[in-house]
Amino acid sequence: VLHFGFGRYKLQPTSPMEWGDSDNSSRSTPPMVPGALKVASFNLENLFTTLDAGQDACGPQQNFSCRGADNALELERQMDKLVLAINGANAAVMGLQELENNAKASISALVTALNEAAGLKRWHFIDTGILGDDVIKVGIIYQPALLTPEGPHAILNSAANPAFKERQHRLVVAQTFKDANQNRFNLATVHFKSKSCSDAEGENQDQNDGQGCFNAARQEVSHLVADWLDSDPTGQGAAATFLVGDFNAYAFEDPMVTLADKGYKNMAASFLGSHNWTASFRGMVGALDHILANQAAQKLVKGVAQWHINSTAVYQFDYNTELLDEDFPRPEGFYYLDPFASSDHDLVMAGFEYKID
Repeated sequence: VLHFGFGRYKLQPTSPMEWGDSDNSSRSTPPMVPGALKVASFNLENLFTTLDAGQDACGPQQNFSCRGADNALELERQMDKLVLAINGANAAVMGLQELENNAKASISALVTALNEAAGLKRWHFIDTGILGDDVIKVGIIYQPALLTPEGPHAILNSAANPAFKERQHRLVVAQTFKDANQNRFNLATVHFKSKSCSDAEGENQDQNDGQGCFNAARQEVSHLVADWLDSDPTGQGAAATFLVGDFNAYAFEDPMVTLADKGYKNMAASFLGSHNWTASFRGMVGALDHILANQAAQKLVKGVAQWHINSTAVYQFDYNTELLDEDFPRPEGFYYLDPFASSDHDLVMAGFEYKID
């Protein structure tokens, strides 16, 4: 039965639906990625340890409404799904987005849960403290058995560059790591401003070019991030740099073109071609989450994979417990302990290794 309403066609099932797996990368185990080490990026979709009770109690100034789990059961279910996804990917280092912006409670809780599930202290985190005034922040976790942080982390904020508008851009974190053979590389993680048009003015309004609102801001921060990374902000002299995160820009939008022109190549273009997406919006998919590499890092990359556990998942199968609709409770079977619907973005990985002479 084909139904039309509110400007859209919808299929009305007349018998129980059978769910298939039409994409090999939409599976409960991550795709294989060649390379001795893996770098990854994952938007956690608002991992908050402060429960959302409807009050303005989150953010460094406690003037934001909280996000994420509404109660202890939801937080437990959210954390369990994220743990399965992150431990399953088993990257050496991972850039995170949409952590609650507190000193370290949320990222520490995540690492504790990861280690408890692994049965050993597999993960550590870079202790950045509070980052700016936004309600969410980025973060970095890594496996100390594989990598060691080299020197202190660096933060791109207005103190590092007065042109960086903290009210418009989320702070960027970079850290240098070394492997067991003393090879060093930099990892920076970003979360660019979304396409939402709330408070958009002037050139940041939708220009009707398909890039949504705040494209100008995203393009501006692309220049700032690339120049900052080229200045060796951690001071360790590592040649290879990976730039990962949720850029809120598709591969051919201005910010990504800008970064490519600055020497930060999107690794998905080299290994995935057009079979490339990390999120879905109104029935269409595209890549917002990327792993970029400068010229030195590009020579190390052996493969890229996007683990499609969220973009193609039914989002109602997530951790939430509230009604699906008015007077329509959520069936108990909707929640299942697996990595699917753990977030609204897919996890992205790149395998790399240093040549052995």
